[in-house]
Amino acid sequence: MMTTLVIRDIDGLVYKALTGDEKRALAEGGSCAICQATESLVVDHDHETGMVRGILCQSCNVRLGSVERLTVSWATSAAEYLKTPQADKMVEIAKQRFLNRNSEWLAELDELEARRAELTRSLHQAETRMTAIRGQFKHTVELRI
Repeated sequence: MMTTLVIRDIDGLVYKALTGDEKRALAEGGSCAICQATESLVVDHDHETGMVRGILCQSCNVRLGSVERLTVSWATSAAEYLKTPQADKMVEIAKQRFLNRNSEWLAELDELEARRAELTRSLHQAETRMTAIRGQFKHTVELRI
């Protein structure tokens, strides 16, 4: 069986002009241009221009179609995501929250420690004063007896 391929302006093959047999003939005996698979081959084409680009396996063709629809900002975000897994970011956020909370707790603990020291001094002063008063009272009581 002879296959006729339609050429447009020497740019390449026009996908819509190819028959199913012609598409199968192009793929026959070939391999995927991306992964070198030899099964489930299809003729890949640009959906905007209709120009045939080459032979791909079905899997690579579907993946390539998905990649074509990506934007530069999405690809940049995806690359950043892959470089810094979210788990690492989440651990870092949790660690920062813990440190912030820990700092707040340490500051509160310092305040409580200062208050305790102040109360201890006041208690010591009160005990000293009570001891002095008891001494005076005892001395007064002994003098009266």
